Amino acid sequence: MKVLPSKKPRKKLREPELTRLQTITRTIALILAFVSVFVFFFKILFF
Repeated sequence: MKVLPSKKPRKKLREPELTRLQTITRTIALILAFVSVFVFFFKILFF
């Protein structure tokens, strides 16, 4: 059975434009999270 796509274009879930401070804060938070996870696993493996 073939399912045809609906004719209505869906609205993309797009985030509102972020300010420069919010973008910097978000980037720093992501970097900090990845570094923390890396250090945590390194600590488990070797200590």
